[in-house]
Amino acid sequence: MIVSQALLQRERGVAGTALPDVLEHSGAPRGSIYHHFPDGRAQLAEEATEWAAGFTSRRLESLLASGDVVSALDAFIDDWTATLRDSEMPCLSFVFMTMLASQPSRPPTMSHTMKVIDAP
Repeated sequence: MIVSQALLQRERGVAGTALPDVLEHSGAPRGSIYHHFPDGRAQLAEEATEWAAGFTSRRLESLLASGDVVSALDAFIDDWTATLRDSEMPCLSFVFMTMLASQPSRPPTMSHTMKVIDAP
């Protein structure tokens, strides 16, 4: 469910990602969201943000392991270019979409997003 939330949120933003869509995308049973995420949608969005940040960090770290920073950044940009090109819907950086979709009425998501961005 976390990966499905992340993928859908990347394309639609937080506000545009409904729990039924996450369930359909992931194939998870209906009651599983509140079983695994007792705080509901906000908790799932926060955990998806953490997953996406970790995924992106691990990819960049693996590219930088070669020691060639310029080639690593070129490959990272190529990854995002391919993601944008191959997506059926326009998608932006997951964290950026989360920030755009977060509203003052949902401070936990915004504060969590900022915590993820500021993490080493």
